[in-house]
Amino acid sequence: MVHCHSGCSFEEIKDAVGLGWEPWFPPKQDDDFKPAVRRPYPAADVLEALADEALVVMVCASDMRHRGKLTDEGHERLLIALERIYTGRELALGERR
Repeated sequence: MVHCHSGCSFEEIKDAVGLGWEPWFPPKQDDDFKPAVRRPYPAADVLEALADEALVVMVCASDMRHRGKLTDEGHERLLIALERIYTGRELALGERR
């Protein structure tokens, strides 16, 4: 920022220093502007859904520990939980369209 305490305009300061416009306003680089990542779902909502899926994973793990195996239905639900967890991660990071 340039400021003259005597009240000079920017143009007067620029001329007094002897520089053109370029040093004050260099050309923009291609990577100067990066649009914000759009996250369509609030992180709290995604975390709440992921917590529910984590509970499913815990129940399946408990079944495997106590029974030594997982039922076909439990296995299918575990796969759904895995898919939802990864989808939630993508949504939270704004990677899914």
